[in-house]
Amino acid sequence: YIYWALPEFSSMTIMIALFIGGFGFLGVQLFGKTMFNPDTNPEFKFENFHDFPAALLSLFVLLSSENYGMFVYSSDVCARSSTATRQCSFYSVYFVVFLSL
Repeated sequence: YIYWALPEFSSMTIMIALFIGGFGFLGVQLFGKTMFNPDTNPEFKFENFHDFPAALLSLFVLLSSENYGMFVYSSDVCARSSTATRQCSFYSVYFVVFLSL
């Protein structure tokens, strides 16, 4: 009976990979230069949007709710900073849409 579930499992795996890949590409374009600060979060040096593989890792961590607080904290700090850029306004929208879908 497991061979009946394999086509559905493979299509779901492909759909999730495309979903994470699309949001990873969008995250690199939106937050590639602003999201990561190694001085404030040295323990999260691999979870950022600096490049595409790091963005995929960050989104996988966020999807598994492993380190959700780091992303919320980073977006809140950016929104409250005096040098808030236009990209800071997209943090909350980006993460809410990603977690909603």
